[in-house]
Amino acid sequence: MGLGRGFGGGGGGAEPSGAAQLLAASLLSLCFLLPGAHNGTPEPPMVLVEGDSLALRSHPLPENATRCTWYRGTGFMGLIFSLSLPASILPSLYGPGYTGHERMDWDCSIRFRKVEVRHSGTYTREVEGPGLEETLTLDLQVVEILSKPTLSISSKRFPREALDSLQLTCDTKATHANISWLLNGSRVETSPRIQLSDRNRTLAIQQVLREDAGNYQCQVFNLAFNKISNVLYVPVVYPPFPDSLGSGAIAGIVIGSLAVGLALVGALAYFFLRINRKGKETASASVSYAPSSHGNVVL
Repeated sequence: MGLGRGFGGGGGGAEPSGAAQLLAASLLSLCFLLPGAHNGTPEPPMVLVEGDSLALRSHPLPENATRCTWYRGTGFMGLIFSLSLPASILPSLYGPGYTGHERMDWDCSIRFRKVEVRHSGTYTREVEGPGLEETLTLDLQVVEILSKPTLSISSKRFPREALDSLQLTCDTKATHANISWLLNGSRVETSPRIQLSDRNRTLAIQQVLREDAGNYQCQVFNLAFNKISNVLYVPVVYPPFPDSLGSGAIAGIVIGSLAVGLALVGALAYFFLRINRKGKETASASVSYAPSSHGNVVL
């Protein structure tokens, strides 16, 4: 059924964007239109921010109404409560859909106190009586308050073109928000080489190309909030790679270094051996002159 909307109360402390500034009030009131006033066009869902309160007020009930029931969803598991009319007990029956945040008034109005994301859904009010069967519905969506996300990189900070992969993570506390990725301000589109996982929190790019270099951001949004991370610049290193060599080249360098080291050790050993031999030969060839007590010279 169509709904007439009236809003009142102050802001809830957060700063939702766009049209949500009108919806995120601390106390909202709705009044159902009479049956037959709906023109057949589906009503958009009503959007609330978690922590808001809401009252759904109905027109006066028909005099022949004997029971009023509220559901979230369909079937018995969605039953919030049911009220026998004229009411003597308020309510007369609680159902599995009751969360403790709902309250029914004597006129079959329903109030929600500090709604949560789990309270999103289609709400139905059924009024029954002799010759009376009236059903009114409302789609309600509760969104969480979002904060600014942050970006982290778990792969090489300077990936090499066509060799390395890139993996970025959007760190956010949001559990029911949408996440998208931006590169230089444009939306990142997925492909066999570019994949998203973990509810779009992780961006993985296989074998990066030069066009993958740039400023990355992640965007977290819902019907009331839109938050974008700071920029994380990721360069792509392309050939030649002066600071990075393959395993074969590295092995060759190691073996070559060992050979040069052994050659130097051998050369030094030979050098010291030659010096030692020359020293001994010089010592054996030297002549000492010492005068004797008889004045003779001893050779």
